[in-house]
Parts: sequence; structure tokens; C-alpha cells
Amino acid sequence: MKQIAFFLAFFVLCHNAFSQKKMKVWTQDDGLYSVEKIIEKLTASGVEVLEVKTNFESHSQALGYFSDPSRQTGLQQGMVLSTGTVVNIARSTQEENFTSLALSPEQSKTLIEAIQSGKVDSTKLQDALASITMAGDADLSAAIDGTPTYDARVIEISFIPSADTLYFRYIFASEEYDEFVCSPYNDVFGFFLSEESGERQNIALVPNKNIPISINNVNNGNPDNPSCPRSNAYLYKRNKGKQDFLYDGYTKVLDIRQKVTPGKKYVLKIAIADASDQILDSAVFIENGSIFSYFNSFELQYTKNAHIAEQEKALNDIVETLKKHANSKIQLIGHCDISGSESFNMELSKKRVEWLVDYLVQKGIAIERILCSYQGELMPRYEKQALNRRVEVFVVGE
Repeated sequence: MKQIAFFLAFFVLCHNAFSQKKMKVWTQDDGLYSVEKIIEKLTASGVEVLEVKTNFESHSQALGYFSDPSRQTGLQQGMVLSTGTVVNIARSTQEENFTSLALSPEQSKTLIEAIQSGKVDSTKLQDALASITMAGDADLSAAIDGTPTYDARVIEISFIPSADTLYFRYIFASEEYDEFVCSPYNDVFGFFLSEESGERQNIALVPNKNIPISINNVNNGNPDNPSCPRSNAYLYKRNKGKQDFLYDGYTKVLDIRQKVTPGKKYVLKIAIADASDQILDSAVFIENGSIFSYFNSFELQYTKNAHIAEQEKALNDIVETLKKHANSKIQLIGHCDISGSESFNMELSKKRVEWLVDYLVQKGIAIERILCSYQGELMPRYEKQALNRRVEVFVVGE
């Protein structure tokens, strides 16, 4: 059974000033950080949001808005959804097995007194937790072969795309890394997409593979279990306790690229839950401005430290596409492999994008149409590292 380190969270809002370097998290409220305003910041061109629903109240502390200027998570700002509470995410810790519960003062008092009394055995403690645990989610349980889920937090976004591919960036983080890799104690999350009233499909998959993102599918093995193999380790980062970030491990930046029909109404269900038991926190983070739809994409490859694109045909195709779709915008995302330091690679990815911006402007593309992002080595899409030296170009829905 998992050992429990509790954080009992009262209904307190967390509104602090932005820091230049440290990560900050603001809990959902009914004003500046309402769920509607948080979702609005996630979307860019090509996606019209119609409605947002949740299965939790604003005071639950399950939802928050984060700012990560140093990009220790790989993302700068956006939304975080947790199985626990978000109030302690931005804290430096090497503590294992952290669990947070958003309790009323009465529930907190009762549970603390029970634990401090020393008279509550593990079975009774589990029963006490069960009495205050939120229900699970059928889609998430089905995704892990019927394993029971608890504390399911769900957001449903109804939207209409204007282009034929939906895109956004995210990471998954958990306190269950690394000691519960290769075990049944794996929290679960999913992005379930469906046409209105249609069948849901989980689109949170390992890049270029048809397997869901999970602790058992993205990890660096289990130090306590030598027979547990690593799985897609190039997508995983271990928190060594030197960051202002709670979770023991997390994925590198991942993206969604899902075919849709322009003009149709869709529902994106963002869901996360505890699995097998109701303890240890996990969370999913989605980046601001990363949700858009696009109708064409290009990928420019580079030699090791080059920042000038030399694929003449691809460059010409990009320019012709942009001139043909005069009202479209373009998203440029620069990347590197893991050679060199993280700061060097971030700067190199920026140089790659800046060179491409200059090239497009010289070819008559208005700079106002161009949106830029730099990921350095934080967002590998390929297991073969040489392929990660790239700039991705997305022609966004008009």
C-alpha cells in the first residue's frame, strides 16, 4: 500500500504577484481566474469555443492558472488540472508520495484528529478517505481495463474548428513517478474527443505510436524494480528536487494533432483521476495559446547546430501556401536535439525561428500573420534525436 504524506487544503484562494523566475499557481475563482477565462487564454486562431462545463466547483482548488517563466516544465503559462489541489504545486520539494485533499474545515479537523490520535489503522484511514473522495470517471476506467478510478476532475469544452487538424501542447506530471512504474497504482488522464453526442476517442497518445500517455508508458524505469524496463524515456523528466515544482516526475512537452472536420461541433473532454486508490497527486498542464486548428503543416530539418533552413522546395511551398490563403496565420515552433546545454538549445531554436521569420517577411508575408514559439530540447517528437532538430510550421485556420 502507498505511504501517505498529507497536505490538507482549506478553501483559500492563492493570488500572488508574478515572479520573474519562480513558478506561480493561482487557483480557479469566479473572477480573474474563472474556468471560462482560463480556457479562453488557451485558445488561438482556428478554434471557436462555445461552452465550458466542469464536474467540480470553483472552490475545489482542482483547477488553476500557472506561470512558469523559467520553463522548468517546458511550458510558460496556462491551465493546470489536478487530482488533488493546485495550491502547493509551485513548491520546492524532495518529499515522496505527496497527497493533497481539498477539504472543508470540518473535514480537515476530523481527519487530522483521527490521524494524530494514533488509533486509526490503515483500513480505517482508507475508509475515511473514501468517504470524502470524489467519484471516478467511466471513460478513464475503461482506458485502464476497468480499474476503479477516484477523484475524477473533468472539463468539457464544446468548440468548432475552422481547419481540419486540432493542435495543442501539454505535459502530464505525477507523484507516482518513479516508485509506482510497472505497478497497477497509476493515475490516469485522457483527452477524449468526440463529435457532438458521438463516440469519444482518447487522443493523448505517445508521438508516432498508438499507445496512451501514462506512467507505465512514459518513464525511466523503476529504481526499486530492476526488472521494470524503461518506456519511451526520451519523453520523460525526473524532478531532482531542485525546482519549484511538486511532482516527482513528468513528461516533456507533448502535442495533440488530431484530424477534425471544419465547421462541425466537437467536445473535448479533459479528464484526470486517481486509479486503484485515492491518494498521491497527478496533474495535466496545457499551454496558453497552444489550442488551434490548422489545415497544412511543414517540418524543416537542420544539421547539428545550423539555424538556416536549406530546404528550398519546402520554403517555396510554405510561401506559396501562405499567399494562396491570404487571411491565414502561421505558427512557427523551433526545436533542438539534446546535444549541448538546455539554455544553448533554447537560444538555437529561437535563432532558427527568427531566421525563418526574416525569410518569410522578405518574401512578402506580413509579420503580423506570424506567431512564434521556441521549445529548445523540451519537446522531442522523435526517439531518434537527430530528427528533433527541426522547425515546425503550421498554417492556421482562417
